[in-house]
Amino acid sequence: MKESIRDDTHFLPDQKKRIAAGAIGNSLEYVDWALYGLLAPVFASQFFPEGDPIAALLGTLVIYAVGFVMRPLGGAMLGSLGDRIGRKVGLAISVLIMSGGSVLIAVTPTYSIIGLAAPLILLIGRLAQGFAAGGEYGTSMTYMVESAPAKRRGLSGSFQQVSISLGILLASVIAGILTVALDDQQMSSFGWRIGFLAVAALGFAAYLYRRNVGESETFEEMRQEQEVIKAPVKMLFTEHFKSVLWVIFIASPISLLHYIWVTYLPSYASTTYGYALETVLMAQTLATVLLVVVLPLFGYLSDRVGRKPLLLFATIGSVCLSWPAFTLIGNGLVAYFLTQFTMVLILAPYLAVLTSVLVEHVPARVRSTGIGLPYAIAVALFGGTAPLFITAIAEGGHLNLVWIYPTAVAMLGATAFLFIRETSFAPLGAMAVSKKITKPLKR
Repeated sequence: MKESIRDDTHFLPDQKKRIAAGAIGNSLEYVDWALYGLLAPVFASQFFPEGDPIAALLGTLVIYAVGFVMRPLGGAMLGSLGDRIGRKVGLAISVLIMSGGSVLIAVTPTYSIIGLAAPLILLIGRLAQGFAAGGEYGTSMTYMVESAPAKRRGLSGSFQQVSISLGILLASVIAGILTVALDDQQMSSFGWRIGFLAVAALGFAAYLYRRNVGESETFEEMRQEQEVIKAPVKMLFTEHFKSVLWVIFIASPISLLHYIWVTYLPSYASTTYGYALETVLMAQTLATVLLVVVLPLFGYLSDRVGRKPLLLFATIGSVCLSWPAFTLIGNGLVAYFLTQFTMVLILAPYLAVLTSVLVEHVPARVRSTGIGLPYAIAVALFGGTAPLFITAIAEGGHLNLVWIYPTAVAMLGATAFLFIRETSFAPLGAMAVSKKITKPLKR
């Protein structure tokens, strides 16, 4: 597979459009995904019997968690579509399904009107969102890196992670605007529905934009050279199972560490140390903004020095700082803010290169499937269970031992990354078709 225009450091106009299409759609899908969790306490009572608000909230959150179950299936089916028909086709369908799930949630009648059908329809909407999220991740990673100039794959891939952070921030903004503009009764009655409908409308706009951009250059070359296969899932597990294992090895540590230090930490600190939730959530928001700023810088750096040094820096840093970090967060809000910002900066290099290093470790013919499916498994096993393990250790009377779990996983990651091959300087085309690595690109 020839290198064509992926041989310089400059983004051509059509490349910018494709990368924007991947990032915008990905961001809006994560707005949909995050908005459910933010608004669940508001609309929980609408879908379950009255009289027990705690049970209603728990039921709503169980439906939220079930969405994770659909991610591997979405990664397999929509990823397979991206490998068989085209990356942009998989992306267009994923954002359409996510938006459709949001519309379904927004228009579902309450329990008082249709009874048990209400939580059932809510579940279907959430399953659709989980399915779409699973398919979006691997395909958007593939599309954005394959659309980048050869010497800027790290920078391009970092914007996929930036888009996720921006999506989470936008969900917080939408929820904040609604809660300020409407009173509690209005929010519970119809306000939360406005949020889902607004995001769905943006999602449909992203769908139209994705339809009108070009296919990734790698896939076009595969199509021209008749290398597109009909059964990518089968090929992935029969011929490229090593790639599956590498995706899980690469994705598992950052899934756990990100969920702990960015997503779950405010709830943990509020519950364990009694900090005001709104204060620690502000720290989380500022930490997310910090990620948006520094991720492209580390992505660019990886194009200069390679992916491996940044992976090792983040995992070894997490091994060294997990115990001090968990010790310091209980020493007041100033210590808490500084600790979260420090750990975010430690993890940022890992997040910045995650997209590019995954794409570079999976052959092009099975790339969307080979990232989407095993990545969803890693997130479910490590990211989704992180709060459970940390809370269980703390509530079991072992607060001084909670640091051991993230430290152990980070240590395993660092060990794996000692043996990972450096992929930054090899042409993506060489890695796409064969195991042969050609002469490194000059930087």
